[in-house]
Amino acid sequence: MQKNTLLALSSVLEFAAAPGRHVAAFDIAEKYRVSPPHPANVLSDPAPAGILDSAPGVGGRYRFTRHALPLQPPRLARRFAG
Repeated sequence: MQKNTLLALSSVLEFAAAPGRHVAAFDIAEKYRVSPPHPANVLSDPAPAGILDSAPGVGGRYRFTRHALPLQPPRLARRFAG
């Protein structure tokens, strides 16, 4: 699995575990030891698709917008892999 796909999948599953909570892109970068702009680049695709709600600004924030049960990790991985 590519690094971007793994980061995106791990982030989305983390958001799903705490629905309603906003998480800063900086916090994701710190947790997964990547550069701060990296999460924003990787997570830019699911936000419009209704998986995440994003808030612009310095250190942009993300929040999970779907019920976690219908998510299937292999399906998400294919989506992020392109």
